[in-house]
Amino acid sequence: MVVELMENRATDLDSLRFKVGPGTTIVNKKNKPLDRQLIRPGMEVELKGDRVGDLIEIAYIKLKIDHEKWEAEAEGYFEGLEGDKAWVDGKPVKLNPGSLIKGRDAWKGKAFSSFNEIHLGSLVKLKGIRR
Repeated sequence: MVVELMENRATDLDSLRFKVGPGTTIVNKKNKPLDRQLIRPGMEVELKGDRVGDLIEIAYIKLKIDHEKWEAEAEGYFEGLEGDKAWVDGKPVKLNPGSLIKGRDAWKGKAFSSFNEIHLGSLVKLKGIRR
């Protein structure tokens, strides 16, 4: 993880701890209160707080993205299928009803409406909304 601290950058090689307490204000992109349970790994956030040594006490968190329309991409190998959930590069993905997976290269011109129609190990690239 890389964290921008004003002019400074901290990486996972640095020893920093972040404390988010019950008094931490959490808001969405439009500055409206947000339930902390909606924050997920990979979201871009703005943090404000005080640093004391290697501890940063977070007073304010603002999501920089629209959590309801969080666009995401998954690219990698189709690793498996469990019901309607596929695994692509270790990430769970689902197709919305009516969505199609368009073939490329040797599969150009073909469209697949389900992961059941794709061979395991196929390289896929997907775009959608993260939920």
